[in-house]
Amino acid sequence: MSARQFTLIELLIVVSIIAILAAMLLPALGKVRQLAYGTDCANLQKQTGLGFILYADTYNEWAVTGYYPYVGNTAGSPRTPWYNFYYEGNSYAGSILLWNSKNIAKRQTCRAAAVYNAENKIVNGGESYYYLPGYASANAARKEYEWSTSGYLAFKPSSVKMPSRLYWLKCGTSYQDSVYRFWHSGSAQFFFVDGSVKRVRQVEIKPYNSGGSPVWGTSIGYYPASGTPWQY
Repeated sequence: MSARQFTLIELLIVVSIIAILAAMLLPALGKVRQLAYGTDCANLQKQTGLGFILYADTYNEWAVTGYYPYVGNTAGSPRTPWYNFYYEGNSYAGSILLWNSKNIAKRQTCRAAAVYNAENKIVNGGESYYYLPGYASANAARKEYEWSTSGYLAFKPSSVKMPSRLYWLKCGTSYQDSVYRFWHSGSAQFFFVDGSVKRVRQVEIKPYNSGGSPVWGTSIGYYPASGTPWQY
């Protein structure tokens, strides 16, 4: 007696069920992928941030901030991208090294931002890299925050009164653009001066108005969630 064979209708039913199950699983897989990207980004920020802290411990508590800091403590000093202070083989690097020629790009890239930019055809490759805010620039208003700064993109983390609110590193932004980017499922990730890494939702960051339109930028200060230290 020959074995019973499947009919075409039965095969179509099985294929349909598999397709439905796959469609149900895809959103869940997407969430898992985003969680993995978030974990990877947090680990990279933590490692880089610890390097920043070690640098400050080594150099009399002074640390680097801003994308393009001065090498010296005068306006006429040469300037270089911040990562050169931690890049093995660079003439401006000190004793605290974080990257070499093989891993410097990978160690500075937020994968969630890179995927978003690739899928949405964003041309600016810098949108995927980590960014240091220039809050130690020579700005009289910064004195209100009362931390020690050289005035030329160097500051003392130990002098910051609210280290858990002041971010030091932020993911997925063009080096020349300080606007917040919410690559992590509507959130942004920050490394703070106190050494912690936090994920901050968009609704927790107070926007400022530009021409009547809300913009999630940093013009109101560098204390994410609501802008200024006096609000806490």
